[in-house]
Amino acid sequence: MTLILLSERWSDDNVAHDYLLRTITHTCGSIDVQIKSAARKLVEILDRVLLDEQTIIVAAEGQEFATAAKVAATWMGTTITHRGNLLMPSCAELYDDNSFLLIKDGVQISFLRLTSDTLLSAPIIQQTPPPSACLHIFHRTKSSLEVLIEPLAAASDIEWDIIPTGGGWLRLKAISRRFGNLSLFLSSLHKLLPGQIIQAQDLWAYAVETLAKNQKRVGLSESCTGGLIASMFTAIPGSSAVFDGSVVTYANWTKESWIGVLPQTLTEHGAVSKETVQEMLAGTLRTCQSDYAIAVSGIAGPSGGTPQKPVGTVWIGAKAKEREPVIEPFLFVGDRQAIREQAAHHALRLLFECDPALFFAKNT
Repeated sequence: MTLILLSERWSDDNVAHDYLLRTITHTCGSIDVQIKSAARKLVEILDRVLLDEQTIIVAAEGQEFATAAKVAATWMGTTITHRGNLLMPSCAELYDDNSFLLIKDGVQISFLRLTSDTLLSAPIIQQTPPPSACLHIFHRTKSSLEVLIEPLAAASDIEWDIIPTGGGWLRLKAISRRFGNLSLFLSSLHKLLPGQIIQAQDLWAYAVETLAKNQKRVGLSESCTGGLIASMFTAIPGSSAVFDGSVVTYANWTKESWIGVLPQTLTEHGAVSKETVQEMLAGTLRTCQSDYAIAVSGIAGPSGGTPQKPVGTVWIGAKAKEREPVIEPFLFVGDRQAIREQAAHHALRLLFECDPALFFAKNT
């Protein structure tokens, strides 16, 4: 942010100058450049700093402020007008008793009238966030994604940050700088990672939106998550259009009686196994009459683990009708709640991966 100070008194008086800087910094952020000048040179200064700044504050008092307002009106190609007791260009976006805001080429230029009052007014600044995007990237390590993104972000003038999630994917936040090209960055990234990106703020909401758009429904059978996945879906407005229900088959007999897991499967492989989850998926599709099924069976702890299946062992699967299931084993770490939450997020990921043509279609 650049401060253009058009007042000798406020420049030379250290107490007043410090007070002005504190007021601006408190309300608008740090000042990078200070320029002390006269109002007649304002256009020359503005033309010089306009290309390098997103925010410019012009501070002046008395006749210098009136002159600055007239000069600004000419510079903006508009007329001068009175609004309240303040002289300003007629194109001013916002104004109050001692300040008005101009916007030129996307740059905010706030004019602040300095007064002898004890309380100095703050300049008007619109807190408009820069263009940004949130992407969820699958099948990539953080280090490999960093290598890929760094040159793309540099070429498009994009700030970025990668955050690992508890669901086995990476969350990328991309923010455009002033002259950044976010659209170019996103299109380049989609071309390099086809079928690996979902662009959305919230993936649970994205799942509901995508299912609803395609008139599809999902049902669940949950063991160690105990309805947690159902709660994640039903927390999203509109989920009733896509969510059939969740069968919480915590005990083995409920797996047998409610969704048709074979007793022989439970005896030979145990409840926490690929074979059991595979039969849970098939039974969920039959019971719920859904287009998609998710099934989870595991040991959330703190007890119940064995040397062969320690606490944190979880089998998770997802299946679309007429497709092969996607089933994966996990060994999660953390307390009981952490294990259950990780299982829920991985279940969402496997839902996407059991039908990539549907869930990644709008992001390719």
